[in-house]
Amino acid sequence: MKIKTNKNMAKWNLPNKLSGITKTNLAVLQQGFTLIELLVATAIGIIVLLAASSTFITTYKLNQEVKVRTSYEQDVRNAADLLRTDARQLGNFGCLKAPSTSELNSLFAGAFAQDANKQFVSTTPLTSENTLLGITRNTGIDPLLITYINGKYAEGIIGTDCNASMKGELKNNVNASAYIVGTTKYNKISGLYKVNYENGQWSAPQLVISNVTNMNTSFSYDGHNDSDCPQSTSSGSLDPSINDSANLDTNYPRPPILIKATLTICPSGQYDDNNNCKENNTTDYFIQAMVRRGEVCQ
Repeated sequence: MKIKTNKNMAKWNLPNKLSGITKTNLAVLQQGFTLIELLVATAIGIIVLLAASSTFITTYKLNQEVKVRTSYEQDVRNAADLLRTDARQLGNFGCLKAPSTSELNSLFAGAFAQDANKQFVSTTPLTSENTLLGITRNTGIDPLLITYINGKYAEGIIGTDCNASMKGELKNNVNASAYIVGTTKYNKISGLYKVNYENGQWSAPQLVISNVTNMNTSFSYDGHNDSDCPQSTSSGSLDPSINDSANLDTNYPRPPILIKATLTICPSGQYDDNNNCKENNTTDYFIQAMVRRGEVCQ
């Protein structure tokens, strides 16, 4: 077969020998990729896709971890706000005579069993705790119970009531907040719960942070007596000497000046058969709450 030429071919500077291309030569010029070339190209494409997929998966996992950590940090901030609010009220009974240890003990089912504990805060479990609060507390983790005056009752106090005992039934005049690490009937995953006591009744457990596996509380005391306090503006200032205690120090007749809580969280929410966080991937968060009516000079 001959390829037809025209007068424009000279203008395009095409070689004159193109007019002599045969079928065989044209077939050679029209052939595609070889099998080897296709295999090489496919392999390169797969490698690129694998690299891109690996980068995407890694980025996605990091993004999820950041989201989880951010979520828990927000929950911890909420828990800190709750604990600080309760700590500011701890031991506050206005100008009324505060309830005695025995009165608090009868009101809160053995939580103030130690006669020496006059600090209005307790880390002793309540009798029949599960039945009263609806929480099965994790073994070996102390609860935290904070008591103070009922806000509604406090609004009705007048000047002539000062230094008097509380009127009416004590159970309706005292509030409390209990912080407990455990599980409930409806949630078998361990978490930090708050239960409120008001008007003589316990509220339903409120889940504050999920996947909390441990809570350690500690307390800071100033370590002074009334005689150490300045008696006048000209008698100098008190030099505080803070003592930290892993447990309530009942040698002090007043509440601690600072409550510290260390929360251990399992962010993955995955546990082994012994309820230990898998991959040993726990995170500790620290909360500090100042007590307004703590051990300070009056």
